[in-house]
Amino acid sequence: MAFAIGCNWTRKRTTLGFTAEYHFRQKIYTILSARSSGFEIPGGLYQTLGAEDLLRLRTGSKSVANFGIALDYYVKRNLNFVASFRTDRTYYDHGLDNLKSLKTEISTWDIYQLRAGMTIKQGHSQLTFGFLYGFGIDNSRPEKGEFSLNTESEILSPTLNVSKARYQSFGFLLGYSFLLFDI
Repeated sequence: MAFAIGCNWTRKRTTLGFTAEYHFRQKIYTILSARSSGFEIPGGLYQTLGAEDLLRLRTGSKSVANFGIALDYYVKRNLNFVASFRTDRTYYDHGLDNLKSLKTEISTWDIYQLRAGMTIKQGHSQLTFGFLYGFGIDNSRPEKGEFSLNTESEILSPTLNVSKARYQSFGFLLGYSFLLFDI
């Protein structure tokens, strides 16, 4: 379950927009499980891993809150300045890390995005350009794999290493709009 709210505040030439959302925690549950059979798993590993665990699909999520703020400032009749900031925090439940099962979630990043630009209007045409910046962090990034695997069980249950990862992106925004009707 989730709740979201947003509002705009306008005063003279400035419009500010705010948004917030909250997602409640979802306990870990099983989406799909297969019947036990030696056919799905190589014979020697069937007892070690068990089809019930290996072929079970589980998911869950922690509670998370995200927000955004935006600014639209009319410099003059045909020119506005726009800027925004928003969060995209992960809902990944680290309780899934220790389960022997398939996992549906891959995103464990907390991402933050900043945008700024201008829109130029002429008649029915609008040209928008700006800059984009994003950054993120994952303090407990699980990385599976190992180069020295000797047995079948090591291939199916690789060593789990946890590291700290960072992310940055830069971009340029260029857009054109043709309005059929005046707004």
